[in-house]
Amino acid sequence: MVKELASSTYKKKTSVRNRGSHPSKDERKEAQETFLKAFVANGNVRDGCLAAGIHRTAVNYWSEHDAEFSIRYNLAKEDINDAIRAEILRRSMIGEERFITSMGKVVYHEGQPLTIQEKSDTLLMFQAKARMPTEYRDNHKIEHTGSIDITGAKELLLSKLETLRKKEEVHE
Repeated sequence: MVKELASSTYKKKTSVRNRGSHPSKDERKEAQETFLKAFVANGNVRDGCLAAGIHRTAVNYWSEHDAEFSIRYNLAKEDINDAIRAEILRRSMIGEERFITSMGKVVYHEGQPLTIQEKSDTLLMFQAKARMPTEYRDNHKIEHTGSIDITGAKELLLSKLETLRKKEEVHE
């Protein structure tokens, strides 16, 4: 059942037009508008394409060849990114109200379920790293000054390889 559902989901045709035919200017504008509305609603290109009855390649083509669409599409992507940033900030700083449970059941006090405001330390750390990278970055830079003498390194490596080769010949 799951396999049938998955295969039918991925085989669904996004484009309603025959391959090789081109929409009129009005049809293209309408498809672009429908795509952008659906895209802004959920941030998913595939769902936007399904709503507009187009293939993903049309979006790529319009992005490269239609300046107005490209601007609107990039603004829509930024709006989605801003919404994601706002949600990350809300979950990390304000948190989500969660029910307190014990042994798999919600705990009540005076007839009301007990809750706790749960924040995300992980999301807060990502915010700190993004906003204050000098204080919270993961990567460390190690700089070397001066020179490194590698005189004879090649010869030393070749002699060690020769020694290993000879040992292998003895064991064969």
